[in-house]
Amino acid sequence: LPSAREGVCYVGIAFKRTDQDGRTACSAAQMFLDDGDGIVLLGDYGPWYSPAVKQCHLSREAAQKLLSGVLATYEEQHGKKLKEVFLHCRSTIDDEEWKGYQKACPDGVKLVGIRVAPDRRGLKAYRTGTRPVVRGTFWRVSDRAGYLWASGFKPFLRTYDGWDVPEPLRIEIQHGEADIR
Repeated sequence: LPSAREGVCYVGIAFKRTDQDGRTACSAAQMFLDDGDGIVLLGDYGPWYSPAVKQCHLSREAAQKLLSGVLATYEEQHGKKLKEVFLHCRSTIDDEEWKGYQKACPDGVKLVGIRVAPDRRGLKAYRTGTRPVVRGTFWRVSDRAGYLWASGFKPFLRTYDGWDVPEPLRIEIQHGEADIR
């Protein structure tokens, strides 16, 4: 993570559905630090999946417990003064989850919740010639949202390892304040 800043903890929140009922899921958090270290923490099992919205959402208590575990591990392993926490989720972060994350976050530490999800609405970017869009291309559509092509042509390697036109990730700041770039 060459662009990661010191004192910033990047946390990816993930879910895995685990039961036949289709609602029980396990939550997990993967922490990334400015020095490249990373740790995965297993969260609680629970009825996190909602078929109505086709997303997983933690309860306030489970969200607080998960982020508290991440931040305790950050303190143990890293020991640097924490300035910011960025939560990245594929699903939206609802108000109850956000309140739990806020309760776990120490005073004076900036907390930002970001949704990072594949854009399946058919947005495509093309460039002149035979090569697809360059990997890492970012299109800012507002102060709180944009599109990032995480796959695409790699100039250094002079190749694209995909078959189709690359699809972007939609990046959206849902909670807190941050520069979309």
